[in-house]
Amino acid sequence: MTQQPSPDTSAIERFEHELTELIATAFGSGTIVEGEWQLTSPVSAAPAWTVTIEKIETDDESAYKPEFLEE
Repeated sequence: MTQQPSPDTSAIERFEHELTELIATAFGSGTIVEGEWQLTSPVSAAPAWTVTIEKIETDDESAYKPEFLEE
């Protein structure tokens, strides 16, 4: 049996951190971040990706819904 290489946890953590920062910054700027995107790479050997972002309401979230101001 061939053993699969274990993922680089620091790379995964860095990816998650950068993705969180990207979404939080976009949301903070008033961008609608919920949606689905089809992403392709300019490198033919790289896979295409479907990215879905969905807002999840939790019970402990405030009912306050701020309006974003234009800069």
